[in-house]
Amino acid sequence: MSENNRMLAADTLEGIEMLRNMLEETVELVATTSIHEALEILKGDIDLVLCGAHFDDSQMLGLLRRARIDIETRDKPILCYRNLGSELPNTTLRRLRFMCTALGAVGFVDLYLLKQQLGTAQAEMQFKRTVFQYLKPGNQ
Repeated sequence: MSENNRMLAADTLEGIEMLRNMLEETVELVATTSIHEALEILKGDIDLVLCGAHFDDSQMLGLLRRARIDIETRDKPILCYRNLGSELPNTTLRRLRFMCTALGAVGFVDLYLLKQQLGTAQAEMQFKRTVFQYLKPGNQ
């Protein structure tokens, strides 16, 4: 992996810790739990944003909206994901996935469901593959 891979992890403390354990050896991970800080960090040299559904009291869609209207941040790829379980019905999760892509996210990964279906190790491997496919060619 190139040392140029710099990712913003926007999530809860638990989600950030999970991303650090999964990715930190292969990328430089900059982390925040605040939407305001995320928007400032995003203006810098960031190759990919990983945004959890529970970020800053469920501000994932807010981050997407605000990132897309700012000329400095609108072209940065944002991959959204759900890591924690919730009582959301399947129809709500489908709407969330749709809203993420409608607001310009490169995708939405239900990591929580993947862990239930595949086990933690397999789900995390699949998530890592997804993450690295959104890096610019030459940054991998």
